Amino acid sequence: MGLNLTPDIVPLLSTPLAVELPLIIQLIGLSMEGETALLLKTSWAHPLTRVGMTLTFLGWVSLLPIPTFPGGRILIARMGIPEARSGSTQVMLLLVVLLFAFLFGAFAGWNIWVPIVALTASLLITKGSDPRLPIVLDDFKGLPEIDHRRLGVILFMSFMLALPSQIPFYEDNYWDEEIIWKIGDDKLSIEEGWFNQTITVSNPSLIVQDWEITYLGGLYGSSNLSELDCKSERKYPKLPALEQ
Repeated sequence: MGLNLTPDIVPLLSTPLAVELPLIIQLIGLSMEGETALLLKTSWAHPLTRVGMTLTFLGWVSLLPIPTFPGGRILIARMGIPEARSGSTQVMLLLVVLLFAFLFGAFAGWNIWVPIVALTASLLITKGSDPRLPIVLDDFKGLPEIDHRRLGVILFMSFMLALPSQIPFYEDNYWDEEIIWKIGDDKLSIEEGWFNQTITVSNPSLIVQDWEITYLGGLYGSSNLSELDCKSERKYPKLPALEQ
């Protein structure tokens, strides 16, 4: 809903706060909007998009198998307290947290992952081996093997589909970049009285920019501009021949 409410073009006057959507929302957005439209809409996303992204991010964090987190309670329900609170399990979880912290750049500088890594690591160290948390009825039993596998598959799919990006929010400092021109051939070769020149105009910015091409004929003999063909996603009427 947030992507549908986001307009295609927004006049920008300052650096926008762009968002990087989680994996499942990214796939849905690409199928609905396309790559270019999704890139533009995430640069000035509707508040509902930001709210949904934030809730998805918090839900993903809550799935982590950390003590006092919902994911920690699920871990207890799957494995039972003796196995889940064992030293080997807690060391493995701590190593996984440090690995994700390295992959998401938590050690490269201050970002949103720094407090999350600090919180999860401290909870694992201080409460990871506490058998009193959480209170689970029949805690030594655990789940049957078939339910254990099903719950593991569901958790893995949920964890991967809701996986956030390395930088969920960022300032797009290239929002007002200038237009880029690329001329096909530096030297024109006239064969049988005509030649073709291709000029590629790219707008890497997030704002609408105007551009124009001026044809100057008659510098080296007589020449005519017979056709101007603008090929892009937007349709333009064909221009009449211009003669100099």
